[in-house]
Amino acid sequence: AANGETITLLADAEEAYTLAVGETLKVNENGFGFTVNAPEGYVLKSETAEGTTTYTSVKGVAKIGDTYYETLADAVAAAEAGDTVELLANASGNGVRIDKDLTIDLGGFTYTVDGDLTGSTGTKTQAFQLLGGNTVTIKNGTLDTTAGAGAKLLIQNYADLTLDGVTVNGLNLTGNAYTVSNNNGSVTFKNGTTIIAAPGKVAYDLYDWASAGYNGLTLTIEDGVVIYGKVEVGGDREVLDITLNVPESYLPEAPADYKWVETDGSYVLTAKDYAAQVGDEKFESLAEAIAAANGETVTLLADAEEAYTLAVG
Repeated sequence: AANGETITLLADAEEAYTLAVGETLKVNENGFGFTVNAPEGYVLKSETAEGTTTYTSVKGVAKIGDTYYETLADAVAAAEAGDTVELLANASGNGVRIDKDLTIDLGGFTYTVDGDLTGSTGTKTQAFQLLGGNTVTIKNGTLDTTAGAGAKLLIQNYADLTLDGVTVNGLNLTGNAYTVSNNNGSVTFKNGTTIIAAPGKVAYDLYDWASAGYNGLTLTIEDGVVIYGKVEVGGDREVLDITLNVPESYLPEAPADYKWVETDGSYVLTAKDYAAQVGDEKFESLAEAIAAANGETVTLLADAEEAYTLAVG
């Protein structure tokens, strides 16, 4: 009967009221109790001014169990460790910071970061920031950003991360762009995950960031994963601690002074053990150095284990 007018309570309301989709309800609770629920799949909104509360609802774009949220960021913030957040439609919004064990099931939809970015103080340049000490799975959909958002990293990862059937589209990143930047933990790309960088930019990196207190990286890639863009491997640890469980075709170039050594089915980043040097170039065997010397001086860098026999002349 209200037809848009304000309802004033004269006693505690014993029954809850569920809004219809699109309905606006104005209530002066007058000091009494009153419960309003959103329609199924919607999120209740309320605003109080001069004693009157106006109730409306907006369709939820994410949920945890039977509870719906207006934004993906809201759902992630409300989640408890071990929860699964489900995206219910294509959506856009602010950057997302994950500081707990969590699964995000994109449900075949796309989440586009076009609002405020996340990250550490002074470096809020990230669409997603995944903090260390947590296990995070993102699956079944697409992560994107807009050029206007100004993100430089789509995912900044310090956690144990699994990307499962996800397209991570970094084409709209700006500046020194990294689509997926990994500084710690155990990282897995699987089930056709596709990581896209703009031409000349980095699809993913593995940076062993010891000075920040992190403990090395392990990367697992399954067949069928697609990488468009550069791959960087590095770090600031005295001896880098990076292990790959990948098909050989996914093996990136090792950083200077390192090589990949296959051990028990994994590739372990191993510092080269140089034996000799010619000019600025170092060699792992004396024979290689002599072969490359072409009359230049060979400088030993360690005891030579092999003997060298001069050729005639």
